[in-house]
Amino acid sequence: MDYKLLKERIKSSRITFRECASFVGLTEAGLRQSIEGERITVSVFEKLCKLLGDTPLLYLDPIGYNVTGNQNLIGGNG
Repeated sequence: MDYKLLKERIKSSRITFRECASFVGLTEAGLRQSIEGERITVSVFEKLCKLLGDTPLLYLDPIGYNVTGNQNLIGGNG
């Protein structure tokens, strides 16, 4: 998953990180930590895509990604 692109899309939108975090049910610090740590839940990812008007496919590497554990975290490739 391209977390760098997700961060860039949020920054280039007219929506602040605080507004994004509120929309997805996180604190601003929590959202930043999720993006910087490259681990985000599927539900938060889906909500961010909806808010930004993006398809999730924009951020997903066609080679693969991991959805792991009971929390459905999206990690890096491999």
